[in-house]
Amino acid sequence: MRSLVYVLACMRNLIYFKFLHGLRKVAWPFDNNLANGYVWQKLLQMIVPNLCKFDFYILLAKRFPKLDLNVVTNSFDFFVKKYSNWHMIIDRWVPDSKFSGE
Repeated sequence: MRSLVYVLACMRNLIYFKFLHGLRKVAWPFDNNLANGYVWQKLLQMIVPNLCKFDFYILLAKRFPKLDLNVVTNSFDFFVKKYSNWHMIIDRWVPDSKFSGE
């Protein structure tokens, strides 16, 4: 997250931002910053105030403790109210290990 702040700080006039992030496994104590809408709200409002469109896709493979998806969804409520076409899809699924080779 710190690296993302540095990159965005160099592009203060950014109007479109696309963020793709995927992790096969989360091996450290995950602090949930990427899945926290309040963190994203503060980051985008403070660093890139001209931003009018952004897309992001975040994939996290985390088994224990499981993220509370209601808390994650509610944290992005600001974006639902601010942007008329804001859509959020959140899903919890488990790959079938016998087919994935794991």
